[in-house]
Amino acid sequence: MYRSMLIVGFALIGGAACVQAAESRSEAQGQAIESKFSECETCCGTALTINFANELGLPLDYLTSIGYRIAQARRAPDPVDLALAAQGLAAAEKASGKTASVTAAHVMKDALDLARLRGNSSELATLSQLATDDATKKDLAKQLAAAKRREADQKAAAKSDEETRELIGHLTVANHFHECLRIYVSGRYVGTVHSGETMPFYVHDHNDSTLLDAYCEDGHLVRRECVWGHHHSFSWHIY
Repeated sequence: MYRSMLIVGFALIGGAACVQAAESRSEAQGQAIESKFSECETCCGTALTINFANELGLPLDYLTSIGYRIAQARRAPDPVDLALAAQGLAAAEKASGKTASVTAAHVMKDALDLARLRGNSSELATLSQLATDDATKKDLAKQLAAAKRREADQKAAAKSDEETRELIGHLTVANHFHECLRIYVSGRYVGTVHSGETMPFYVHDHNDSTLLDAYCEDGHLVRRECVWGHHHSFSWHIY
């Protein structure tokens, strides 16, 4: 069911949309973007369905609940808890000499990607302590410095009542898909839109491009869109 045709229409004020994780044909601004998945992308949120103790061959109580922990951290989302779970899973992988269908590297990648998207200085500082390779540490240090500058600018703007330049505005999501969808804006959960419903959200993002994700309740990524530029309102129709 995850290989079905999905049609996404944007009503955008300026800018263009780029499509990721799908084959796409983009038409003129304001027209529909039609995409067809060749294969559904799976995030580590599907860890809930995995028997890690069985797949790794380790009778550890910790492994009986790690799938739930990973899934809940991904749904929240909480990149720090994801990274900590990845460390525990990595230790079990080393002990068993095996990997499960969701690996520690997969979970850590999701944690790092989320932290970069969210741009929270506390999360980035914590993940920089958990990172194991120099390249990742260097990148996180750069992201952390940018996050601290941005947060300081936001505080100054709030005190002076200056309008933030990061405001996107109103996102309207129309779910024509046959399942409930959890909507994320650049790594932040904004709400659930049930099948057949249309829901408005007020969102903002600090990134140059805003990543929109729609996940089924079982953790499968149904749709991903990348919207560039500053917009006051736009609509997302998911078929």
